[in-house]
Amino acid sequence: MLRSKFFILFFYSVACFTSWGDAVFNNKETLYSTRNGKPVGSLSISVEVKSLDANPKEFYLIIGDKGNEIVEPGKPNKSLWLFNRNFTLNDLKRNVKNLDITLDSKNFRDFVPFSENQIRFELKPWNEIRKQTRYIFYVDDAAVGKEITLKLHCYIGVEEKKKTTIDDDARLTLVFTIPATAAVSGSGSAAAVAAAAAAAAAGTGGGGADNKGGEVISLSEKISDLPPKEVSAEEEAQKQAQAQAADLAQRTNDANVFITVKNKEIAAVINDIEVMKSGKSGKMDAKKIDSIELVINELYKKYEYLDKGYTDILLKDVALQDKFTKFSSEHTVAKKLLADARQAHGARFNWLMPLGMGLGIFLLAGMFLMQIMAKIKAKKAQLQAIQKGLTPKNVEKKKVKEIDTVNISDLDRI
Repeated sequence: MLRSKFFILFFYSVACFTSWGDAVFNNKETLYSTRNGKPVGSLSISVEVKSLDANPKEFYLIIGDKGNEIVEPGKPNKSLWLFNRNFTLNDLKRNVKNLDITLDSKNFRDFVPFSENQIRFELKPWNEIRKQTRYIFYVDDAAVGKEITLKLHCYIGVEEKKKTTIDDDARLTLVFTIPATAAVSGSGSAAAVAAAAAAAAAGTGGGGADNKGGEVISLSEKISDLPPKEVSAEEEAQKQAQAQAADLAQRTNDANVFITVKNKEIAAVINDIEVMKSGKSGKMDAKKIDSIELVINELYKKYEYLDKGYTDILLKDVALQDKFTKFSSEHTVAKKLLADARQAHGARFNWLMPLGMGLGIFLLAGMFLMQIMAKIKAKKAQLQAIQKGLTPKNVEKKKVKEIDTVNISDLDRI
């Protein structure tokens, strides 16, 4: 009897002090830039069980190592930025305005959610991570042994001179398997383990005579009938290949949905321009022109971002590549139609042209005026000379007369 009580106490103690949150995934992942494919650093990341009894099942995602930079190695003062919904840079700036954070972005005007495959995380609208941080996430329909894929999208900021600039981003794909037991899920599991241990002790008749000849059954055997399965290197490689293939298929689908929608939007813009140009006046309002131009520019920014981020897919998928090419062509058409509409309306009046014309007229008028004044002055001088008898003929006679009156002896003296 004393022996059975000892085993019950032992099993209960182990259950109570087992770390809730045993890792089902633990790795240091390399972050690759979606803009140029180059590595930007590494990130320690792990998945731990919170509760397998809950519905949906609950897990922790732990990002970073204690005491280390969140993204290492590389420049210091790096931070990760995560979002729980689509965010624009202007929205983010408004959110951090009162938090003594000076924020900017070199390459992004729009940010996408952290979870890209609909797995729900407990996140604030935006999250800046500078040290190890833990987030809860939930998995529906998670049967034992089922593989779960997390597709994550994070942005990387660097703080320099008290200013944080988000200048890069990276995608991560993590695959883990739902464990067979709930032993790591906390106090509820501890109670279950203790109950199992008590049942085992009861089955031995208090002295363990019926327990396989007195042999003590291990804790893992009592917790689950499913022994841990060893995964070979070949199976692990196959899993990784399957995860990569699933990721590629998902990204291809995302890109296809995106560019299909954008092609419809740019086609609608072109149709709006043509409808407005075909109105009674054949002209468009200046404000409407500016509004449509803004829409076109925003559409192109989003297209350009995705075009760069999905280069690897576009090189392999010709049909998808054609859709992206079509958008680029339609964008050019829309810009040309808008330029024609602006020219027809004369929305942007060029003040330099009338100013230049006025200046030219002023200079020409000045030149003509100077010529007229010169002629008047010459005519006036001529009239004064006539009045004094200084006509050209009289001047010539005067000069001859002066020469005749010159004394030759006076010239000798000179």
